[in-house]
Amino acid sequence: MLQLSELILFNGNWEEYEERLYSIFKKDFLDSKACFLERKVEIIKEPKFRDKEWSFWHLTSMGKIESEREPDLRKCERIGWIKLIVENFPHENIIFWEIIEKGRLKTCLCYGDWEYLVVLKKVHSGFILITAHPIEFKNTKNKLKRQYDKYLKNKKDENRL
Repeated sequence: MLQLSELILFNGNWEEYEERLYSIFKKDFLDSKACFLERKVEIIKEPKFRDKEWSFWHLTSMGKIESEREPDLRKCERIGWIKLIVENFPHENIIFWEIIEKGRLKTCLCYGDWEYLVVLKKVHSGFILITAHPIEFKNTKNKLKRQYDKYLKNKKDENRL
């Protein structure tokens, strides 16, 4: 089993907790570059909010409207998992598949028994980290499993040609 970092539990002080999370994000994605299959994984830096990159807020909060996003403790607790999952693929505990969404190729990495998802967008220079979050609902797990099954079927069909 891939050894992921311990959960970073909320300590009751949001400002301290946010800075602790940001220090992990900064170490993993700003001070050094994560790599997936020997290609750099970039983050989205702009627009910044409270002097922190867009990707940081997206990886630690939830909501459809960016200006109204709320902290998501389950995402926050696992911020240290992202780079470990990305850089340790291929691994027996990481499922890989690709989807085309809105005309863009996205790479999905799912850890464990459909527990945690990391999504990267393929670009010319490498990849961009789009999102990462725990998979909490059965219908979400089922949707992801269907995407994976479809990917495998398409790959199998391609190999027959």
